[in-house]
Amino acid sequence: AFTPEQRKVLENGIIKNGFAPIMVSYQTAGSPMSDAATVKNNHNSMCNGGALISALAFMDVDEETCCYIASNAIRGFENMLMNYAPDGTWYEGAYYGEINLNYISMAFSALEKTVGTLFRLDTLEGFSKASDYIRYVQSDVGCYNFADGRSVALKTPFWAEAHFGKAADCGTIIKNGLASGTKEGLPLALLWGKTGTDSAEAELDKYYAKDEIVLLHDSFDDNQTFAGIKAGDTIYEHSQFDSGSFVFDSQGTRWGHDLGADDY
Repeated sequence: AFTPEQRKVLENGIIKNGFAPIMVSYQTAGSPMSDAATVKNNHNSMCNGGALISALAFMDVDEETCCYIASNAIRGFENMLMNYAPDGTWYEGAYYGEINLNYISMAFSALEKTVGTLFRLDTLEGFSKASDYIRYVQSDVGCYNFADGRSVALKTPFWAEAHFGKAADCGTIIKNGLASGTKEGLPLALLWGKTGTDSAEAELDKYYAKDEIVLLHDSFDDNQTFAGIKAGDTIYEHSQFDSGSFVFDSQGTRWGHDLGADDY
């Protein structure tokens, strides 16, 4: 446990180096990070998520400041969450979709446990389907890395799966996650993973009309055959001129590649 002196150092540090610039960003247009409350991409969940968690953690130190930050962060989330409508896809691609959902999960878990509500943020259209998108957009080889994403295994969105009653068997997820190189997801599995399986039989193929993406699986098992094909617009953050690109995986190997992030 921290001593009173150590706690004071932490409190002064977060107020000076965290809360002060956060307050400026929410109050002053054109200041560094001032777009956090209004931007609609993954930058929103990073900034507002960190601000919200910090405010909740230090609420007993400076209640007025923390309440102001928390309320602005919650309102800021609305501008970003609307992008999940109507089908749960994330327009910046699978790689940034996982990043975005991970930051949302940490913030929403903290908010729900601290104040007992998410203020209906979780009811915005499409958000309940966001974890399904993470499942469909990858194989046992890696994700379909259109836009400037990386072809990596995406962490299972444990919080979203559990919150919306779609949790697959936690033990299986942990085993598969460790095997596919997502070891950093293990603590999240311990926090949010649940036993039991989704009662609904997962479809093998998915067409996401909003972003014009087709995702085809012959199974969700090891050595599955998977194809991802992208059409749609290329005018958004992290977009590339990759309409018509595809990936093809089979027997644990990616045979058809998307070039991905280059040196971004």
